[in-house]
Amino acid sequence: SARIRVFLRSFLLQAGWNYDRMQNLGFAFALLPALRRIHKKGAPLNAAVNRHLEYFNTHPYMAAALIGASIPLEAQVARGERRPDEVTSFKNGIMGSYGAIGDSFFWAALRPLGGVAAIALVLAGAGGFGPLAFVLGYDSVALSVRGYGFFKGSAVGPIVVAKLARLDFMGATRRIKIASAALAGLTAALWAGWFEHSGPELPLPEGWPAAAIAFPVSVLLAGTARRGLSPASAAGTLAAAVAGAVAWRGWG
Repeated sequence: SARIRVFLRSFLLQAGWNYDRMQNLGFAFALLPALRRIHKKGAPLNAAVNRHLEYFNTHPYMAAALIGASIPLEAQVARGERRPDEVTSFKNGIMGSYGAIGDSFFWAALRPLGGVAAIALVLAGAGGFGPLAFVLGYDSVALSVRGYGFFKGSAVGPIVVAKLARLDFMGATRRIKIASAALAGLTAALWAGWFEHSGPELPLPEGWPAAAIAFPVSVLLAGTARRGLSPASAAGTLAAAVAGAVAWRGWG
């Protein structure tokens, strides 16, 4: 169906990225199968395509919801129930906030968590399963957000904004960052233990595992403080994670 073709095309949103109007070419390309079914050939179809060739820029995963919601909006324009400029106003009003939400959730929270988890799995002996788990876990969340946003948007139109708000991306972002801090502490302990028991023989001073832990922990606490996470909370979480790892593996 046209809706499935639009969804598949939405993955190419940034294939035509440009510095003038950012993601406009990808947005219009993705929506084109639906526009051809909704509008008559000639002036109505040309006007609809031109509407979506205006400036557009948001997080690529969150864009799927706006692409989906544009389908019923365009159908209402074709029936004379909405003005054409309402479609553009809807996109312009949401794309900025969705860009910020997507950047915070996916780039600044979920991706670092996946990276730390992959490293921890490798140090724990999981080998190649660590990076694989990262890719599968991250992509499953990204695909779920894309799919839910698009198909819900294509069904309910602009109300998709309220539907996505129920997912509480900002709350999830905070929780993921705390989990990343805790996992980073565990990873530091695993890293120190790996060098102590399995790593190469290096001329390191006595007590080097503590120094090896202190450096990444210091960097982590500085980064979390800049992002609004309480250093005391992060330090307490890290200390508990390291203590648990030491007790578990007998590295005291």
